[in-house]
Amino acid sequence: MPDVDAFILLPLVFNGRAVGLIYADWRIGAAGTVEPSELSSMGMLRDYLMQALVKRK
Repeated sequence: MPDVDAFILLPLVFNGRAVGLIYADWRIGAAGTVEPSELSSMGMLRDYLMQALVKRK
């Protein structure tokens, strides 16, 4: 990943088991930093996905 300035991996863990992963990256030319609002949005996405898994159980 030579052209990536920053990346984030958010694991999805359900009942103690890894069931998925959210990956996001920022390419060269972007701000070079992860904005708090972007991180918050990714956390909300993870929370929504986990809520959906809980409802399916």
